[in-house]
Amino acid sequence: MRRRRLAPSLALLSLPSLAAAQPARPSPPPEEPTINEATVSAPARREESLLETPRAVSADNRRGAARALARDLGDRLEELPGVFLQRTTTASAMPIIRGLGGQRTLLLFDGFRLNDSLTKVGGNALLSLVDASSVRRVEVVRGPASVMYGSDALGGVVLVVPVDAAPRADGAAHLYGELSTRAASAERSLTAQGMLEGEVGRFGVMASGTLGTLGPIVAGGDLGTQPFSGHGDRAFTVRGMVEAGAGHSLGLGYTSSEITNAPRPDNSLPDDRRVFRLQQRDLVYGRWSVRRGSLAVQARAGLIRRVETRDRLRAGRIDTEHDEVFTPQGTAQLAWTTSRGTLTTGLDVAADQVGSYTDTVRGDSGPERGRGRYLDRSGYVTGGVFAHYALRLASRRVLLEAGARAALTSVDSPADGSFAAYTRLYSAPVASLGVRWLVTRGVALMANVLGGYRAPNLDDYQALGAGARSYDVPNPDLGPERSWTAELGARVARGPLEGALFVYGSTMSGLVTRVPSSFLGMTMIDGRRVYTRMNASDARLVGVELDLTATARSGLYASLSAGYTWAEATTSQDGASTTEPLSKVPPAYGRVSVGWRRATHWIDLLATGMLSQARLSASDRDDVRLCPDGPTMCTEVPGYVSFTARGGVRLHPSVTAALAVENVLNAAYTPFGGGFPAAGTNVIVQLRGQTE
Repeated sequence: MRRRRLAPSLALLSLPSLAAAQPARPSPPPEEPTINEATVSAPARREESLLETPRAVSADNRRGAARALARDLGDRLEELPGVFLQRTTTASAMPIIRGLGGQRTLLLFDGFRLNDSLTKVGGNALLSLVDASSVRRVEVVRGPASVMYGSDALGGVVLVVPVDAAPRADGAAHLYGELSTRAASAERSLTAQGMLEGEVGRFGVMASGTLGTLGPIVAGGDLGTQPFSGHGDRAFTVRGMVEAGAGHSLGLGYTSSEITNAPRPDNSLPDDRRVFRLQQRDLVYGRWSVRRGSLAVQARAGLIRRVETRDRLRAGRIDTEHDEVFTPQGTAQLAWTTSRGTLTTGLDVAADQVGSYTDTVRGDSGPERGRGRYLDRSGYVTGGVFAHYALRLASRRVLLEAGARAALTSVDSPADGSFAAYTRLYSAPVASLGVRWLVTRGVALMANVLGGYRAPNLDDYQALGAGARSYDVPNPDLGPERSWTAELGARVARGPLEGALFVYGSTMSGLVTRVPSSFLGMTMIDGRRVYTRMNASDARLVGVELDLTATARSGLYASLSAGYTWAEATTSQDGASTTEPLSKVPPAYGRVSVGWRRATHWIDLLATGMLSQARLSASDRDDVRLCPDGPTMCTEVPGYVSFTARGGVRLHPSVTAALAVENVLNAAYTPFGGGFPAAGTNVIVQLRGQTE
């Protein structure tokens, strides 16, 4: 049987199409493993059954309609339950989980932190800089996960699991390749991806790459072509693994991604444009593991370099901001499994070194170099030690989990002009408790109490200069954000039904919030109100998440996923308090799909949408992405519904094709928090070839 470790965006068909190379069966397998079969590694930092874990978690195993026509990782991620995707530019893809995104949701690639000390509270391209052609699986843990992963894991964790290039168990030589192209009309995009994977003896190696261009997009209705949209991207990955014997394995990898010329549409005018000229990330790393009986030990070490260059283009003047972050990272953990349970313990650390400067060109003169948005040669370290124990009781029908972390964060900020040098050192104990009860075969109930925290990063401490709608000034006196979450859930995988329901409530304290301030005696600079950041807000969040799929033996299926978070924040400054909705929390949203799968073809009809949102904060009303007509005219953010039809067919044992029509009714709408309107009626064609 052929191996199914496929690059996600290359896969054009769901599992039935992949099964065509095998003898046909009367009823095709489901497009994803069932809950009873699927495994995840994000909740406990080790492989476990999805039905076993008490956490709210979902996984995309690179199969199915959702992945068949995805252009990037964001397209795959937004079809997972409980994830709302915000795109400020065509190159950004920021997941919002339980109302929290940006700095408050942690992104990981093969166990390495993609969040760094310059991660902003708003939209970012951290996920877009993952080489989608190299990804095997995407997992999402909803709710705090700071015990296992440390700072930033307040809303949840997104773990990207790459193709591992592991040698075959029988040691036989093997070569497998894929090549795909994807074109989309309203996106005006063209993408090519390829992957080559081979194994011989104890060695395995894979190489993959992506090259694409997108935009300017054509929006729905009468909105037409969007001038400040589009970008180019490329990515390359090579990875190798060797089984060294006696349970030892060693892996090495390098991945490089680059996004160029992505305009900021919500903050651009014909005579004053803002462009992300370059967004780049390089990661080189190694990992080692050994398994001896009941013991499993893992260690990872790597170096990440992330670069971002932003241009502001005005008549007779170009301002270029350039930021670089170098981050050596390391993790080590040990898992000891007995008949009664599993103890997992370990440590992790990430140490940032930041470079930042601004070049200003006026007329024909050469560039004048000055201070960047951040202080050059700043340092930032985050890490901790953790322990987690899962105890199995009542013939494994009951699982009790408890975990704790001692977290540590340090900040080293050098002196510069008006700002004195300072250092900060924070420690933060975090704990969690959970229980899962297997009521009967395929039905489980869960309850969790979860602690979370986020240490303020250098973007909070040091940001200086004009942002999208404010002029930010530094504040060295910030402390960690903390949260507690209680959640109840049920998971079912019985007969034709499969899904999960979770309800949760959270309290958050010490939220870092932008508040009005002054700088050098001025409250307005460059036409923008001066703001600084303070631990000025406490918040309360309550929400519900539903995911349900029914599948018939005939291949017909229907699925529903929906989520809603109600959130309110109280902000205190100068003795006065204001209570209002927590900023940038999406309204109720969801998707409904029905389809039919057979061994050689599939079809899927999908409706996605969100309700209108009248619960807006003052910051929301001042955000042109949400209220383009200004704060005084803004009563609500309108909802929308968009319809998609898609399908695929196997043309040949080695060739598959897929077709989709998105936004069938050519509706004019902007997703919540998006920097540009959605594409109009968008015809997508994808063709994939494979060989072994």
